[in-house]
Amino acid sequence: MPFSDNLNITNTTITNITNTTITNITNNISVYSVSSNCPPAGFYIWDSPQGCMNLPTSASVQKFIIKDIRFSGSFSNRDIIFSVLDTRGSLYKVQLHFDSNGTGDATAVTYQQLNPSGGCSPAPALINGEIDMTTCYRNSNIGSVNLLKINQVESGVLFAKFLIY
Repeated sequence: MPFSDNLNITNTTITNITNTTITNITNNISVYSVSSNCPPAGFYIWDSPQGCMNLPTSASVQKFIIKDIRFSGSFSNRDIIFSVLDTRGSLYKVQLHFDSNGTGDATAVTYQQLNPSGGCSPAPALINGEIDMTTCYRNSNIGSVNLLKINQVESGVLFAKFLIY
């Protein structure tokens, strides 16, 4: 079975998808856009299992950025874990460890690539409030149809914006 890691979808906005390779996508994801596609202007997440479908493939992506990260105060090592899975079973999974200051701004991030193994060099950093993971995603061999799912958001994380086009 090509889908694992509990990446499932139920949403009436995707009932017109006819590709039989994604018939096993059922249950447990909320899609925050007018269709099943991820909006080009980006989308905000604040909890798991939020996400969206049909990101650009790793070969065609122009940008894969997380920005506008906000916290409810000063924290150390607060995690966001997300994954992108395609119908072939290729998986890009990342754990981001954040520190924040008393005003809720992200002050540091540690990037840990859980899948594919081998990581990403250089590891993405927090620069001007953004984490650019474009190069890492390009190296992940993600095809189409695919699904981005937020696997974990620790308490204290208010929201983050995924900008992928």
